[in-house]
Amino acid sequence: MTTGDKRSRTDFESSRLTGKKFFEWGNGPEGEMWTKILSDEDGPYLELMAGSYSDNQPDYSWCQPYEVKVFKHYWYPIKHLGGVKNANTEAAVNLEVTNHVACLAFNTTTAHPKARVLLQTQGPVARSATAGQAATDRWLPLLDQTIRIGPNEPFLAKVPLPVEPKRRR
Repeated sequence: MTTGDKRSRTDFESSRLTGKKFFEWGNGPEGEMWTKILSDEDGPYLELMAGSYSDNQPDYSWCQPYEVKVFKHYWYPIKHLGGVKNANTEAAVNLEVTNHVACLAFNTTTAHPKARVLLQTQGPVARSATAGQAATDRWLPLLDQTIRIGPNEPFLAKVPLPVEPKRRR
């Protein structure tokens, strides 16, 4: 879901979620009628639907007398991520690679004045020639930084990635 600046959204996490979806009425005459009734002037109406104990809306389950079903839903705002690759109740993260540049974005639900951001890649590292050992693959840091982050302080970074040299034939 985006807000007016199109860079913010809401994330949803659940302890026992079996289904979630977007619902909208469509672009026919009936859909346009509901858009006028249910939304502001900024476009079609879109509803987030989420729940527990059912994989699909037509399914249902019975509650027996005195039966209790418990689940939790967590909703929190996130901004400037561009998308979400993973999220939980503590944070939402995005990582996208385009043209050998990694775009990192993080939002947290609480303030962390000294959080650590670490982006690594696995690549060949030559060992000492005197030891007689061949090159091996090792994790190499591309970004290792201490940051301030919180609900109002998202972290964004663009990190150039190493380009593998073309091999001669």
